Parts: sequence; C-alpha cells; structure tokens
Amino acid sequence: MRYEVDEKITFMHKAMCKIDKIYNTLLKQAKMTDSEFTMLFYMIASGRDCTQKDIAGNTYISPKTLNSTVKKLEQKGIVELKPGKYPFRYVKLTQKGIEYAKDNIIPVIESERRTLENMPQADLDNIENLAIKYIRIFEQSAGINSDEP
Repeated sequence: MRYEVDEKITFMHKAMCKIDKIYNTLLKQAKMTDSEFTMLFYMIASGRDCTQKDIAGNTYISPKTLNSTVKKLEQKGIVELKPGKYPFRYVKLTQKGIEYAKDNIIPVIESERRTLENMPQADLDNIENLAIKYIRIFEQSAGINSDEP
C-alpha cells in the first residue's frame, strides 16, 4: 500500500522522530524509561512532592503507567510515598533519588537549556507559539477534545 503524504507532513514526522531519538538515546544511556524521566522531570521542575494525580495531569502519563513507574522507582529507592489528604499520597524523592536526578535528569535539562540559549529569542517565541497552535489544530482535526486552553 502506498499513500500520498505531503512533504510538510513528512517533515513534521521526521522532526518529531529526530527529537524522540535524541531523548531515547539520552534515556538509554541513563537506563531510564520515558515515563521515569517524565515523572522525575516534572517533580524536579515543580520543586515539591507531588500526588500521582498531579503528575499524571501535568505529564500525560496514563494513571496505570504512572502507578507502575512509581512502584518501580520506589523499589529502586528513588522515590517514596508519603501520606497525604485521603485518598492521595505524595511521591517524594529520596536522597538516592536526588542523587539519581542530579546524575540523570539534570544533565538532560542542561542540554536543553544550552540548546535554547543558542537560539535567538524571536525564534524561541515563534517555536512556542507555533507548537501551541499546531497541537491545538492537530487535536481538533483528529477529533480529540483537549481540556486545555
């Protein structure tokens, strides 16, 4: 089967695949899954202990995958669960988790920071605005209802 695909669609697909490949390479080096990275990235960026609901709602990790990720990281001693207002428990980085993040998450963030610092502000503004617009239109054309502005 062959389906005619516009050059712009092919470009967008290749660009997203290339970015995924960069992340996958970094995560493979760290022996980390995408959901582990995403969860820990969110926790570090927020600077606080988080509920699983909070993490899932802000990272797009499904609740089932997130629960498995938390259990796996808990077994590794990277996070621990702390009691919170029922029915929520807070996910907290342990001291081992803080060291793990320093070795594996922060270097990725710093690579991203260096990338952005090497781009003119006007380009960054354009990328942000276009990404928001593209995502919104793509969701609409795919029939996906987003609860975000």
